[in-house]
Amino acid sequence: MLKDEISDRLKHRAEEIGISDFPDMIADETIGSTEEEILPFLQEKGHPALTMDSIL
Repeated sequence: MLKDEISDRLKHRAEEIGISDFPDMIADETIGSTEEEILPFLQEKGHPALTMDSIL
């Protein structure tokens, strides 16, 4: 629901940072609610978070 509410701003910002398809990379409740459910989706989409250094 949140993704839909901020969709226009999200698309605009994604274009500014050069990842125009970023909104399509965001998992929501239709994808899953656990890491095990969401990780395959992120991998399939090539989500940039998967290549970032760990913060832990």
